[in-house]
Amino acid sequence: MMTAASFSELERRVEASRLAAWIDGRAEVGQGPWLLYLSPTNYCNLRCAVCARQEQMREERGMLSPAAAEKILSRLPDTIHKIYLQKQGEPTMNPQLAEIARLVRQRFPKAQLAMHTNGLLMTAKLAEALAPLFDFTAFSISAITRQTYAACHGRDRFTQALAGLRAFLDARKALDRWDNNVFIDYVRQSGNRAETPEAVAAFFRTYFGELNSVDIHWTDSFQGAIEEARFVPAEHLDERRLPRCTFPWGTLTVLHDGRLTYCFVEPKENVIWGSLLEHSFEELWNGPEYVAFRRAMAEGRLSELARQGFGCRECAWLWSTQAQKPAMLGLGMGDLEPDLSSFAPASPEDLGLVGLKHLATGQFAAAAGTFDWALGQSPEPALAERLAHWKRKAEAGLALSWPRPDWVRALARCNRTPADLRSQYIRFRPPGQKPSV
Repeated sequence: MMTAASFSELERRVEASRLAAWIDGRAEVGQGPWLLYLSPTNYCNLRCAVCARQEQMREERGMLSPAAAEKILSRLPDTIHKIYLQKQGEPTMNPQLAEIARLVRQRFPKAQLAMHTNGLLMTAKLAEALAPLFDFTAFSISAITRQTYAACHGRDRFTQALAGLRAFLDARKALDRWDNNVFIDYVRQSGNRAETPEAVAAFFRTYFGELNSVDIHWTDSFQGAIEEARFVPAEHLDERRLPRCTFPWGTLTVLHDGRLTYCFVEPKENVIWGSLLEHSFEELWNGPEYVAFRRAMAEGRLSELARQGFGCRECAWLWSTQAQKPAMLGLGMGDLEPDLSSFAPASPEDLGLVGLKHLATGQFAAAAGTFDWALGQSPEPALAERLAHWKRKAEAGLALSWPRPDWVRALARCNRTPADLRSQYIRFRPPGQKPSV
């Protein structure tokens, strides 16, 4: 039997969570981020056709040092579940990337570590150092011919990219470790329209069968900077009714110099806040800049943000049903989930606890239904009031989630559908399964 005390305990946890803060539009967040982007560098050795880094990025370039990384990591909370060692830039251009990755592993041994690379600098020696450290490694290769590669990536480096991929796969094979995920990040664009998904999958399956998948992605406009991918549904909808981005409540983006920017998607690094080399995490996460940004996002003041240099109003990720999953904000709440396999809910408190579990993990419809069920069990007035509060919160979360007809109509005005902003994952084999090749 679950007690009123356990219900009250979970109430406090959920109320302080980033998910509840996002639903309420609270600008201060009691729980730390679940996702970290830590940039090793903003240098790059390609000029990709659908990347805005070359034209939009601030002129200042640099590398993250292991000493700076160690200090930054020491100031971050334990709420982080996944870490990308990247932003706009090629991670392997930092010669100390492996050392930085080892520091990440030491500080966050249970977190997933990920990286996207073009593979041009992936020598056998570097692959041997990196393969044991990363859970997810994506090779950005948007072509299956030399000519298409040059058109999409700006340089004739197709052979080098494939050699880097082969070096990494060989290093993983030497480890006999198959629980990590190595895949191709293939971005659909005008330069590779002649290559069908079937042909792309067949090429990589034939020559690199040890891969886990080929992930075919839609083209990001980098907040309106890439003309072929630009679309702005905000022009067709009252700003107060725009989707509420989840990233400000759950993601932290740290640049190579230790300073914060508002999002991993933005390509300019033009809105820069305080540095984790100089300030504590708490001072920045709920500092005046972050709080003002979240408040404007929650209130739908994206035009005002645009005047301040933020690119959210034209960001395609705001409309991606795969990226904007409120459930991701619920990561870290699983330790309080009841074991429903051996539990038959009876009392209103029992049902309320199950409802809170659903709400804490972003299952808003299930949460609202469970709270409604609990209210039907004639709870005491004080408990009924609390259950009704949580039911309203679950319904508010549902109202902020896809699909919403007005959002679909706004996309249609831009000749888009939600399906256009979903990636296609062509699986070769799941992580953990040893390849037959």
